[in-house]
Amino acid sequence: MDKVAHPPLSTAGNRYARRTIWLLAIVAVRHHAAYRTYFDQRTSAGKNKMHTLVAIGRKLLCTIFAILRTGRPYDSAYRHSTALSVSAVA
Repeated sequence: MDKVAHPPLSTAGNRYARRTIWLLAIVAVRHHAAYRTYFDQRTSAGKNKMHTLVAIGRKLLCTIFAILRTGRPYDSAYRHSTALSVSAVA
């Protein structure tokens, strides 16, 4: 059985939306250092490049959704903290 060099994209969902997310992930890996680092870490750990791009696409979608939900502009320095501060509890 021949191994497929480039597995096809999933056929579930809107193909235009899937393709757009796919292209966003590729551009993010090329031009954004944090996504490139994430891509390199996963691929060096033995993960499939296609699956890594899908994971990056999901991260991008979560970021886009958060921007739309909160109405705040994107801040690359923002890091979500799961720990509650003392002032938030009081």
